[in-house]
Parts: sequence; C-alpha cells; structure tokens
Amino acid sequence: MLVRDAHGSTRNVLHRLLPREARLLRGSSGDLIPMITGLQRETFDALMMIGYHSAAGENTNPLSHTFNHATERILLNGEPMSEFLYYAYAAAVYKVPLVLVSGDQGICDCAARKVPGIRTVATKTCMGASTLSLHPDLACARIEEAARAALAGDRTACRIELPPAFMIEIRYRDHSVALDRSFYPGARLLDAKTLQ
Repeated sequence: MLVRDAHGSTRNVLHRLLPREARLLRGSSGDLIPMITGLQRETFDALMMIGYHSAAGENTNPLSHTFNHATERILLNGEPMSEFLYYAYAAAVYKVPLVLVSGDQGICDCAARKVPGIRTVATKTCMGASTLSLHPDLACARIEEAARAALAGDRTACRIELPPAFMIEIRYRDHSVALDRSFYPGARLLDAKTLQ
C-alpha cells in the first residue's frame, strides 16, 4: 500500500495514523503525474483518490482549481479538466483501475460520469463561497466503507477509456501568462487569455 501525500506542502498526512503496512510518499517528485507518482514505477491493483475537488471554473467548490490558481478554466477535448480527470487518464495509461474518489459533490458527479463502476463519497456540497460538510468521523467512515466495497468488487470495471487524441484549451487569469506560454511548440493563442 502506497499513500501519496499530494496537496499543498505534501506534509499533510500523519504517518503514525496510517496502517503499519502503508508506505507514505511525500515531497516533490518532479514528474508529470506528481499527485499519483509511483504508479509508473510499481504494479498496483487499484487507485483511490481522497480529498479531490472540482475543476477550475466550476461552481461546485469555492476552492475549485486545476493544478494552481493561474488558470481560469482548462478544457480537455471540450470538457472541464480537473486534477481527477488528468490523473484518471494517467491511471488508464498504466492500466490501474480507479476504484474510488472522495471530495466535493461536483467531483464525485464527474467521476461517476467518466469511470464505470467507480465508488464515490461526497464529503461536502458547495454553494457560492460556502461549503456544507459532513462530520469528519462520518466522512471517514463512509470513505472506509466505500474503499472496502471497491476493493471487494470488480475492479476491472473501473477503467476509464483513453480518447484517441487530446486537445487542451487553457484560459489563464492573466493575459501575459497566456502570451508567455504561447511560444511552446505547437501552442497557439485563441484569444488574449486562451491557449490551445
């Protein structure tokens, strides 16, 4: 069992509270899948994403963002791209079934649409800048119950299909960032703030 502490400082998880067989991975990995790093180095039976949130530009979490707050919105093949979706596709590349996601109701709804058979646990609903959250003990109990059910179920059903191609559009909050990044080979500005 590998636990990836992946948000903010990557120093959020208290190792002593994890099961004894759990290895904890912290710090920057420097690779292209930092929040699930390790997936490319070992074989895993399943992936679970705990504490995920809605994509940049979505109104289902006051902290909705994708990777950082420099972007207003990221579209992947015409639909909002969340960190969940990015890492779901990465898991598919490594043929690891994504069996559980927990987080806000918006990301759970997205997961249910994208990944057949996935278990979801919504720990909060959001309205504007407010959140309505479950009690932490209840949230943990629901996540544990869903995790057990996910691992006992048909994990092979929990695979997202990779599209034949990817087209990404990134709308930055600051037009100068879009201009700076438009010089990458193959990138082009669609308008002052949007890059394809």
